[in-house]
Amino acid sequence: MVREVRVGVDDDVGISSGELAGVLGAGDSTIRNYFREMDLVESDNGRGGYFVPGYAISKAVEFVESTGGSK
Repeated sequence: MVREVRVGVDDDVGISSGELAGVLGAGDSTIRNYFREMDLVESDNGRGGYFVPGYAISKAVEFVESTGGSK
């Protein structure tokens, strides 16, 4: 799932665990538990759910590249 976001314009930049569970075919509690362990993902209901904050984008890209996008 790709979501276009214009920084400073869209406050709803995140995705809920339920939405992501539907895309990945996993339970939403599994999504919540997994993201709780990741230091590069934040959760903020006011911003739409889970998201990668600007300061962690490079780390998130490195993570995806190092895992081959499998996690």
